[in-house]
Amino acid sequence: MDTEVKFEMTAALWEAAARRMWRQFVWRYAQWGIVLLLFAFLAFPRVAGFRGLLAAVFLAIVTAVGLWVAYRLSARRIQSRAAALGRGPQVYRITEEGLRIPTAAGEVAYPWKDFHGLLRSREVWLLFHGKTSALFFPSEAVQGEVGDFLTSKVREGGGRVE
Repeated sequence: MDTEVKFEMTAALWEAAARRMWRQFVWRYAQWGIVLLLFAFLAFPRVAGFRGLLAAVFLAIVTAVGLWVAYRLSARRIQSRAAALGRGPQVYRITEEGLRIPTAAGEVAYPWKDFHGLLRSREVWLLFHGKTSALFFPSEAVQGEVGDFLTSKVREGGGRVE
């Protein structure tokens, strides 16, 4: 396959990518924190009475603020990386060898072996090429043959597709 995926880089796309990245990296682990928080609400008041309840409420507030801050940092990081690409139309060239992205300074090439994961959602697809780095596509831009090709290339390289 040798094709180009063209899409508009918008704030809504950045926000969707940030939400999905946050769910992938923060929310997955935050769920365990919420379970521990529920345990604190059950155990602390029994052990320390009213002070235990206050401690559990304090932990709940700290957890909520921490999750919000993690989300905002994730959104800011995604937006700063996407801003480097610039607003407006984007073109990703998909070939048998890899993915190429034209930039003002030339072209960035990613061979398929660099991608270790593909995360698909209703709004955005994230194509992971580093520990926490991803390229993102609007879902409607990678429907059909293009989406099947991306999925197969990530799987061929041993990557995980969700």
